[in-house]
Amino acid sequence: MKFKKTINHLTFSNLYISIAAGVICSGLSHLLNYDQIFEIGLFVFSSTLSVYSFQRLVKYKLEEKRESELNSWLEKTIKIQIIYILLSAILSIYIYFFRLNAFENTKWWMALSLLLSILYAVKINGKSLRDVPYLKMHLIAIVWCKALLFPVLLNNDYESTNLLFILIHYFLFIALCIPFDIRDLNYDDTSLKTLPQLVGVINSKLISITAFLFFVISSIELKPDLIGYNVYILSIIIGFIILSFASEKRKTFYYSILIDGIILLIGFCYII
Repeated sequence: MKFKKTINHLTFSNLYISIAAGVICSGLSHLLNYDQIFEIGLFVFSSTLSVYSFQRLVKYKLEEKRESELNSWLEKTIKIQIIYILLSAILSIYIYFFRLNAFENTKWWMALSLLLSILYAVKINGKSLRDVPYLKMHLIAIVWCKALLFPVLLNNDYESTNLLFILIHYFLFIALCIPFDIRDLNYDDTSLKTLPQLVGVINSKLISITAFLFFVISSIELKPDLIGYNVYILSIIIGFIILSFASEKRKTFYYSILIDGIILLIGFCYII
């Protein structure tokens, strides 16, 4: 019971996915030989936590009459979530302006980030960005790639190989988004036109695995040293296994811990 409560807190509060975001950005900064990798990771962690928690609370307010384990948990911990939002927002602002001095190099990145964060959660004329048909999966992948671009912009590094290495992570995040659409197949409105709704579960899994394979091959092509790390090879094998067994019948743990954990594993590989 305590284990389940811990898992629920880590996933429902967005702490786990925020840690994964911080680790992969720190790892990427280390791989590309940037400075201040701890500050970069902490900024991405805190900003992800504040944004994701804000979006989750907005969604909860719109759906609070809908019964779900997540909404039940949020109802009991809403004050804690507000504290998380405020503290993480303050921390991210402090690191951004006073530790990284990031405004000059990343002001347009920050403006776009804030705009997308608001439009993804807040409905305008009855729709938010997440409600636009065909868009949700691609939007999430683009937003994650945008997060990975932060250390590159911060360091004024426009070397083509490094930029391309960031961009191929789009296929990683597409591969990881598809299983969540499979999980939500029985709950998503058909107007969303998610991939499983359009091509079925089996074909969606094949597309997910293909996207992951493309990401792996391209990563090794651009950063050949990765193939020499046993932990990287192990992470890729684990990733393929987890993606292969995704289904709409899997529990929350499978998606929120194992699939999101692939981001964490790859981030650790970049650090090592």
